[in-house]
Amino acid sequence: ITLAISPSQSVKAKKIMEEEFCSEIESRQIDPVIARKNLALIAVVGKNMSGHPGVSAQLFETLGKNGINVIAVAQGAGEMNISFVVESHDEDKALNCIHESFFLSQGKVHLFIAGTGNIARSLLRQISSHRQSLRQENDLDVIVSGMANTRRMVIDGNGIDLGNWEDALQERSGHAGIMGYIQLMKERNLHNTIFVDCTASAEVAGMYPSLLFDNISVVTANKLGMAGPWPLYRQIRDALRKSNAKFLYETNVGAGLPIINTLNDLRNSGDKIISIEGVLSGTLSFIFNELRKGGSFSDIVRRAKDAGYTEPDPRDDLSGADFARKMLILGRELGFTLEYGDIECESLVPEDCRGDMPVEAFMEKLQAVDGRYAAEIEKAAAEGMTIAYAGSISNGKASIGVKRVPLASPIAGLNGSENIVVFTTERYRVTPLVVRGPGAGGEVTAGGVFADILRIASYLV
Repeated sequence: ITLAISPSQSVKAKKIMEEEFCSEIESRQIDPVIARKNLALIAVVGKNMSGHPGVSAQLFETLGKNGINVIAVAQGAGEMNISFVVESHDEDKALNCIHESFFLSQGKVHLFIAGTGNIARSLLRQISSHRQSLRQENDLDVIVSGMANTRRMVIDGNGIDLGNWEDALQERSGHAGIMGYIQLMKERNLHNTIFVDCTASAEVAGMYPSLLFDNISVVTANKLGMAGPWPLYRQIRDALRKSNAKFLYETNVGAGLPIINTLNDLRNSGDKIISIEGVLSGTLSFIFNELRKGGSFSDIVRRAKDAGYTEPDPRDDLSGADFARKMLILGRELGFTLEYGDIECESLVPEDCRGDMPVEAFMEKLQAVDGRYAAEIEKAAAEGMTIAYAGSISNGKASIGVKRVPLASPIAGLNGSENIVVFTTERYRVTPLVVRGPGAGGEVTAGGVFADILRIASYLV
């Protein structure tokens, strides 16, 4: 028997029931009386609800999607109301969910963004420019309720002015750091919350399991979760299975290109992946595409650096580390138990140029390898082939490095800093499935993040 009574009378009620059922409790015919505190009773009232199938389903579905646990339910034979009990800290969240689901034509999602760099700035511009059309055409209001970087944070449940967010971050911000920001987001407990990670922080990536267990959906451009240590990867997967939250990370591989979704669609529809090949570094794609046109390796690297294609220290790109993380993610998507160290990675940084050597000194010494790449291109051309810095996955093994590819290969036809992934499968064996396009840059990456946000929004609202 479950009773909902006023908290002020709970002690008295418990005592009366214990006295009334004393003998039954002592003989263990019934369990001891338990009084739970800090609960809220909510009633959904309507007319002829029993004559409208799906009302209860809609009610509990919207609560479940937001991670609101229903402790008790009461619905009599009448058709006027459904009453249920939730934790008191979920009361406002539950009311907002119900009102939005039943009475408002326009759904809302609340974004809490971590990071204020290039990707985050591009994302905010895209949200600002498309927010009105989403309201009118999709009945969806995308509200940026929080922003934070390593130094500052600002939270506003009514929404941050996207035309003035930098000033808000400076003037109205606190200094709790990213971890404090995440804790405050949880305490706000807003319905339809999505955490958006635009950082490259391992610390933030380590928070994904906690967020998912708290039924907060996550969209991330940060590769350090899905390409992190295997225990963290398993924790993320386990949290996904045990919660109602969503976790999308399409931009981890190929920026805005639909690579991970394509791979999962192939596997989920029963296709068998034989191999994956591709170029997943805009910087290395540019360098080798230019090498095929002529010119020295060192000169092309310098041009790439001057054009902003590389990191401030080009060795970060030439090491292949970021490319290796992307291959690790794809390998794990295929079900392989892989760690970063399992990826065979050929670094293009000469051994005597590694370590603490100044960038300019490295750029000068890079001229020593010009002859090597010129000779490799010449040898490949003599066999009707060319060279590319490419990756491949097959039979549970992944590798990246300088490889010879046929001139007729899709990889040999890349331009500029394009990325490409070639899926060879049981269904696409003769003519592999190719995904190709811009694989780097703030705008295309932000576009992919925005698309993932809208996918989760369509689930929540």
